Amino acid sequence: MSRPPLPLTALAWTPDLASVLAEASAAIGRLDARICASFCVPAWNLRASWMGYARALQLQRYEIEEVDIISRECGLQLAGRPRLV
Repeated sequence: MSRPPLPLTALAWTPDLASVLAEASAAIGRLDARICASFCVPAWNLRASWMGYARALQLQRYEIEEVDIISRECGLQLAGRPRLV
């Protein structure tokens, strides 16, 4: 099992790091704006809800993966994976 990441307060905050984080934040914001204005918003939201549902079940100690939820909701049976009820 991997170690948890260090908290942000443990990093050395240099001007270069702050600049890179600002650029990354701006890029993520632009990507979010493009997705929110595109035709794929309903599919994006549906997939996000399935991901959240799978994560909620994982946190309740169910051995499940996102693909199990997606295949069930799409009516597909994946080879080698048990069918969810």
